Amino acid sequence: MHAYIIEAPTEEERRRVIRAYCDDWNVQPFDTIELIPEELSIGIEAVRRFRSRLALVPTSSPWTVGIVGNATLLTIPAQQALLKTLEEPPPHVKLILSTPSATRLLPTIVSRAHIIRVTQQKTTDAENPVTVPAIFALQKSSHGQRLLAIDGYAKTGDEARLWIGHATMALQAFIETRSVSAGERERAAHLLRRFLLGLTLMEKNITPKLVLDRIFLENP
Repeated sequence: MHAYIIEAPTEEERRRVIRAYCDDWNVQPFDTIELIPEELSIGIEAVRRFRSRLALVPTSSPWTVGIVGNATLLTIPAQQALLKTLEEPPPHVKLILSTPSATRLLPTIVSRAHIIRVTQQKTTDAENPVTVPAIFALQKSSHGQRLLAIDGYAKTGDEARLWIGHATMALQAFIETRSVSAGERERAAHLLRRFLLGLTLMEKNITPKLVLDRIFLENP
C-alpha cells in the first residue's frame, strides 16, 4: 500500500500518527515532502508542484513520504489532480493525507487509500449533509420534484461531484449498519451502484446534470 488517510479529530493526533509511521518506515525528516496550504485552500497548481517534488528519489531513506497536512483544504480540481499520483505512484513514494474526516474527500480518493482512524468518529449531518432517508425520499418523489432537485445539485460540476460523493459515502455507511432491513439494504445497494457509475461517467467529462438525470430519472 502506497497511500494512507490519517483520520483523527485534532491535528496533534494526526501529526503523532504520521511521525510514528515515518519512524516505522525509517524515513528521515529531509526525505519527507509536505504540502502546506498558503491560503484557505489548496489549489491545483500547489498539487502539481507537490507532485513534481515527489519525483525526487530519497537521499538516505527507503521512501520519500509526501504529506498533505490538511487534506480537507484540497479543492475538487486539486483532489482530482492528486488522483494521478494515487493511481500511479512512483515506486519510491508513500503518500499520507491528514484529515479530521475522510467523508470530506472525494470517494475516488478514499477508495485508493488505506484509512487509519485514530478514534472512531460518528459522522454527523454537519459533516455529511446528505442522508439516506433524503435520497430515498427524492427517488420516490414526483418527476417534477426530482427535476428541481437535480437542477439545484448540478449548478456547477464541482458541486455535483461533491454531492454525489457525499451521497455515496452515506449509502455505504447505511449498508454497513446492522439494524437495516434486507429490503432497505438492497435498495441502498442498487442506488449505490448508480452513484458509483455516475462518478465514473463524470470522470469521463459527462455533463453533471446528465449524470444526475440518469441516477434519478431512469426507472428503478
